[in-house]
Amino acid sequence: MNRLRLRRSLVCCALFSGALALSPHAQTVVSTPPVLDVLAVSAQEAAPLFAVPETGMLIKGGPEGQLSLRAFLREFGSITGETFLYDPETAQLLDSATPGLDRDIRVDATDMYGVMQDLLVQNRFVLVDVRRQAPRLLRVVAVQSRVGQLLRGWAKFVPEDELDAYAANTAMLVTTSMHLPNLNENDVSNRLRVLTVDNNLERITAVPGTQQVILTGPAAQVGEWARLLRELNSRATPPEEPKQG
Repeated sequence: MNRLRLRRSLVCCALFSGALALSPHAQTVVSTPPVLDVLAVSAQEAAPLFAVPETGMLIKGGPEGQLSLRAFLREFGSITGETFLYDPETAQLLDSATPGLDRDIRVDATDMYGVMQDLLVQNRFVLVDVRRQAPRLLRVVAVQSRVGQLLRGWAKFVPEDELDAYAANTAMLVTTSMHLPNLNENDVSNRLRVLTVDNNLERITAVPGTQQVILTGPAAQVGEWARLLRELNSRATPPEEPKQG
């Protein structure tokens, strides 16, 4: 973990010191609209991702008495009303895994979803938001499973301005696009790729000729990348308009 933080710190320093080039499209009068804006039109309006349940729950820990993760999710669902989907391979892995706590913890209602996702991430499981309207469905996928190879394609599209609603979700996979008129999209993709640590989950992709990048990964991580890129874009020198005549 310390090595990962060091790598990310070094990359951030390099970026802020001017390693990223200005966009080669700086002289373009009309900028290219975001490539995924057409999807944003049909995206659901921003709303609380998860409602706070009426009660919290006790999660058993220690060497004895721990529930399997599958039993934990079943109990979690009975309190929150969530319904979880999983393929047979993921179901077996959930049955063989436990929360991994060294003691019992009581979780407040407001922290239920955060703790649930942290326990999934700790055991290499992620969530895919399948259906937000009733009946709500959340897919649980083991990263190391055969189905795990499909994860990036299942990530939910979230417009950039709605990322904050997902920011606290460490296990939820999302994808978004960012328009960076002051930066070179290929340079951004190449230099920030060092920040990705799991090829099954995370990707930073340039869309050549559009001044845009597509970010895919856990929502909390994508939110961090987006904040970094906004800062870099705001610090870059704005493009000059072409001289008339």
